Amino acid sequence: MKKPTRDSQLGIMFADAVMGAAHQRYNARGGKAIVESCIARLQERIGEIQPKKADPKYKEARYGRK
Repeated sequence: MKKPTRDSQLGIMFADAVMGAAHQRYNARGGKAIVESCIARLQERIGEIQPKKADPKYKEARYGRK
């Protein structure tokens, strides 16, 4: 089995935190609503994450070239 990346592990931890908050509810309907609203919001905002062009100064410092 392939080991999850650090980014995947962080995502899993966030999902577990949401589930933990949902389990704090007194009824299943309320907990399910928390999870569903979180998923809907994430799906709405996923397009906001866009790659950025690296600054030439950063490239030179990181890789030793421009």
